[in-house]
Amino acid sequence: MKNVVKILTVTLFGFLLNGCICMQDPRPAICDAVYSPVVGVNRSNFKEKGTNSSIGEPESKTGFQAGVKATVRVDGPLLVEAGTVLSTKGSKSSYEEEGYGPDYPGYKLEDKTNMTYLDVPLGARYEVGLSGFSVYAGVQPSLLLSAKRERTGNNTDDSRDVRDDFKALDFAGSVGVGYQFQKGLLEGATLDLGYDHGFANIRADNDDYSEGETYTRTFRFGIGYVLGRK
Repeated sequence: MKNVVKILTVTLFGFLLNGCICMQDPRPAICDAVYSPVVGVNRSNFKEKGTNSSIGEPESKTGFQAGVKATVRVDGPLLVEAGTVLSTKGSKSSYEEEGYGPDYPGYKLEDKTNMTYLDVPLGARYEVGLSGFSVYAGVQPSLLLSAKRERTGNNTDDSRDVRDDFKALDFAGSVGVGYQFQKGLLEGATLDLGYDHGFANIRADNDDYSEGETYTRTFRFGIGYVLGRK
């Protein structure tokens, strides 16, 4: 929680500083930035190499995200973007074994890893004519804020902090498509569909499975609203 407060404070300070700079001199490109609050959902998973999971392959789990991004038009249809987004990610796996009569009713275990990241997407967007559609690509460093592991099943209900099992930073490449409504009641609203491909092994060296590697994979859908400058 302390980390979240610090991050929000720094973000707010950045916006205030930007406002002060632009009041003094509106010529810098940053003063042409438009800001968009964004919210959305994602489906994240782990790509594991060489790990020793005993309860099945990782499965995708649903997470949520919320933040703000700034966009600056560089030239014509080309824009650059930066943002800060609080995002919940992770993975889950399960194991189930059928019962064999009253003496063995069966067994089921579900294992979830719930993680909270501060994503910092940085990229370029290209608008496709005046259609409202756009494509974008970039990079996304992410700071791990928390990580918990939950195991539930037959006679099992366990939750523990596993932040030390993962590295503090992740790094991904991002691609996606977007659409901005041009007129009507939804004018200024935006839709984005993207994919983040983790390139950094996030598993810490002190983890029980340190001989393996873990990479993040995330599909996400977000909606936003362009506030703009008058």
